Amino acid sequence: MAMTGGKDWGHVYDALEPCSSAYQVLFLVFITFALFAVVNIVTGVFVDSALTASSGDKAMVVMEELDQKKAKLDDMREIFEELDDDGSGKFTMEEFELRLSDERVGAYFSASKLDVSDAKVLFELLDHDQSNEVSIDEFVSGCYKLQGEARSLDAKVMQFEVKFLKDAVMQLVDLVRAQSPEEEEELLHPLARNRRRRASETPAFSVARRASETPALL
Repeated sequence: MAMTGGKDWGHVYDALEPCSSAYQVLFLVFITFALFAVVNIVTGVFVDSALTASSGDKAMVVMEELDQKKAKLDDMREIFEELDDDGSGKFTMEEFELRLSDERVGAYFSASKLDVSDAKVLFELLDHDQSNEVSIDEFVSGCYKLQGEARSLDAKVMQFEVKFLKDAVMQLVDLVRAQSPEEEEELLHPLARNRRRRASETPAFSVARRASETPALL
């Protein structure tokens, strides 16, 4: 009863006074240990309940996210069916531009927050294999990644342009490596000359040159 607060500790402690003081110390140790044990058990129950509720919430969030993704992908497939007039499973740039003039198709893209103001750029972003045709897989995956505000589309455009520049630079590097040493030197010689000319125009180079031309003082 003293542990649960039903009886004052002081009364029990004083009641043990006729006995040895060791019993009083043992009583205090028992009460302290019992209280810590009860507090830990109660805390563990609350923490376990909170974790269980949290895991349930996470599972619910995941399920909602998956349902939303499935609904968006289904919407993308409906848009593709509107674009694919002949049922070939692909559409060309001409078909894409033609179907974008349809208000229903435009409404589909607007509902998905896809900016279709520049049809050519959007088509090139969707055409991953650069076959000049967009398949249903390319369209669905591309639109799902591109949906959002206009700045998301702008970022994708920048990524596309950077990839194009990277491929062009790598082709140029391969072309230079394929040349003979004489042709490579002839190709790179103007670049080296331009670098030396730009370096000679810097203030530090001019100061060093004037210092070298000044006679040393004895």
